[in-house]
Amino acid sequence: MEIIRDFRNKLLKRREIQFKFDSETNPGFAKSKTLLVEKLKVPESNVVVKFVKGNFGSHDFLIEAF
Repeated sequence: MEIIRDFRNKLLKRREIQFKFDSETNPGFAKSKTLLVEKLKVPESNVVVKFVKGNFGSHDFLIEAF
């Protein structure tokens, strides 16, 4: 798991994170959320996954969350 962008949005009072995850299968929203909760040590109720994108034939997934 590699954090690509970590942006503090002062207007909306939230933290926007974009990270790359390497996996054989699509991690989905639930697994992505648990990965982020473990990495950042924040409450699970405060994390919302916006999208999980993957390219065909690649094991890299781009995940964005608030």
